[in-house]
Amino acid sequence: MDKMFELDYETRSFKPTVEWMAERYNEANQKLFNGELGSCEFGLFTSGKGSLGNTNGHFRMKARDLLCSRYDRRLYKVINGEKIYVNRENFVALANPEIELNGNKLGSEWAFMVTLVHEMCHYYDYSSGIIPKQAHGGRFVRIANAITQKSGGQIEVTKKTTLERSQHFVLDGKAKQAEMNKKARATALVVYKKNEVRLIITTLEKLVYEIYNIESNRKDTLKIYRSNDPQLIETLFNSGFKSTMRSYRYWNITKNSNLINAIDNSEGKELYEAPDMGGEMLTTKRPTQTLSVNPTQQAPASPKIIFSIKTSNGVFETQCNSFSELRVQLQNRFPKMSYETISKLMGNRANFKKLEENKMDTKTIIESVIDEFMENEFRGANNDVCTIDPNMDLSEFSPLEGE
Repeated sequence: MDKMFELDYETRSFKPTVEWMAERYNEANQKLFNGELGSCEFGLFTSGKGSLGNTNGHFRMKARDLLCSRYDRRLYKVINGEKIYVNRENFVALANPEIELNGNKLGSEWAFMVTLVHEMCHYYDYSSGIIPKQAHGGRFVRIANAITQKSGGQIEVTKKTTLERSQHFVLDGKAKQAEMNKKARATALVVYKKNEVRLIITTLEKLVYEIYNIESNRKDTLKIYRSNDPQLIETLFNSGFKSTMRSYRYWNITKNSNLINAIDNSEGKELYEAPDMGGEMLTTKRPTQTLSVNPTQQAPASPKIIFSIKTSNGVFETQCNSFSELRVQLQNRFPKMSYETISKLMGNRANFKKLEENKMDTKTIIESVIDEFMENEFRGANNDVCTIDPNMDLSEFSPLEGE
């Protein structure tokens, strides 16, 4: 049986160009999508999340001021006060779609073609104007299966890169060196909480201090552990945890027992342990109350944060020990205030300030605390509009994922 596309399967030294992408896109659009996809911008990325290995390509919408209704998931833009809904006819003009492939990789032409078509499936999905709840959910799977079948199985589109296709990719020399340098500077920070275990990988010593200050002051933090063990870092990178954090974002690895065992058996040090474990964890070492990142430095005191707003009767001010506590205080103090209004007040950084001076960048700490709180508590709550960020990697997640 003749193949639909003439592609090189064997040579592993192929690197796509923008011109190659445009040519193959037009070919696949006609043969696989019946010409239903509009024009698209193309590019190669060499930095950012996943650029050193675990991302082969991504799809995004570069237009700004795109909004999505959470109620019906319809994508729209407000132009001159009029709400214009996105559809396949105006998608290019309103959304400015772009597909990028990983410029750090070499591989077979076939493997890059499969990746390109995978991103085209995302394009087709989003161009309907209805945002999926999950980037690789049921809608994507149905589109991917139809395209795979139409290609006669030559272009097998899957949710994630298959083992067979991953063997067709290698990092180029420059990217390999960059990955080695990244590993050498990486710190694994593990926060054991009452209900979960969080993993943060960072190259910023300042972020280690900030997370220490945040978590050691929380009642549900049981232990904070750091490790620069090369073997552990290698294990984490090989497991797909290659992104280094610059703000307090983390992976929840609570259910990954193999990874937790690798962390427990690594060389490192405890930065903090709750004075009274209360049977929450297995037996551990005695509490460590100082942050020994640098023997000459001591951990800065945790900043105290207060919540302060002006009311008709004066100023309402209270120390912010936890956000759940703060919500209860606000509900008791302002019983007629709606849940949504309280959420907006708690989500406004301007309503938080530090109680005492500290050498650390307290503004950043406060922002990190609020960002995490809003992510966990506010996501989708009493908010019917979602802003589409042009920098979102829509190949990896949907703006509505998990809601």
